Amino acid sequence: MLDVHSRAAPGAGKPSPSALSAGQPTLLSSLGLATFPSFLLNRISRGGSPFRNRPPPSTSSSYGGGGYGGSPRPPRRSSSTPAFLAPLILRINRMPSSYLLNAVIALNALVFLAWMYADSSLRRYSDPRALLFMMKNFACGETNLAEGRWWTLVTSCFSHQMTNHFLLNMVSLFFMAEPVMLVAGNATFLALYLSAGLASATFSLLWHRFADPWFNRGGRGTKGTSLGASGSIYAIMSTFACIQPRATFLLFFVVPVPAWLCVSGIFAYDLYQAAITPGGQVDGAGHVGGILSGLLFWRFGLRGFRM
Repeated sequence: MLDVHSRAAPGAGKPSPSALSAGQPTLLSSLGLATFPSFLLNRISRGGSPFRNRPPPSTSSSYGGGGYGGSPRPPRRSSSTPAFLAPLILRINRMPSSYLLNAVIALNALVFLAWMYADSSLRRYSDPRALLFMMKNFACGETNLAEGRWWTLVTSCFSHQMTNHFLLNMVSLFFMAEPVMLVAGNATFLALYLSAGLASATFSLLWHRFADPWFNRGGRGTKGTSLGASGSIYAIMSTFACIQPRATFLLFFVVPVPAWLCVSGIFAYDLYQAAITPGGQVDGAGHVGGILSGLLFWRFGLRGFRM
């Protein structure tokens, strides 16, 4: 989650091209531990893949996830879904999982293209209106929330300003989503994506408000904005690691790493980064919030289900 802290706060005036590019991630943050989940392929060498040699979809399945009737499922529990949402949830669960995944990726792509248009308008025509609109509606920060734009807690998890940020997160989502969708179902997967994005954004805001001053030895908390789908993707990845802890991720497409060890290493690294680099370009606190969201979802949403 290259959640870039924007240096130009919403409404702070006309942003400059240099301010826009100030959040460009370094080579270390692009290729190092902070983003290496984006290079992971979920090839499973132990215990078998939960979606390899699966039976044909069965439209009669009511659980969702494309209706793979012969696949393992977590224990069912009594539904407390509001009646008015039941038809929508049933419709989402009955659609092929690939349709939902492609729709989420497409929505991320549309927001990314909007950022590209805003950037182009500023650079070519010195017109900041599109960029200010994006910063006010698709980046999460204290200023936006203070001005009543609460929806940025969710819209920011579909938002990518940098090309490598967008591509790495979408590759991760593409490879990590299917096994979680297969176990949890389409509607629950979508709820996980949205709620984890909201939770990671909230955790990031609270961390920068209260923890940053402590780690800064009495300094002020940081008030930059952050954006990116990595909070949601880290939640999906940690859920997957809990379901199949002995699955093997291919780090940089080469180095085999057990899922539980990989997620544990990411958690420790991002927690360390959040503590020592408050206000940095990579929002380690948002990553930590995403991983914790996935763990909580697995424990209470899936009741600790494993394969």
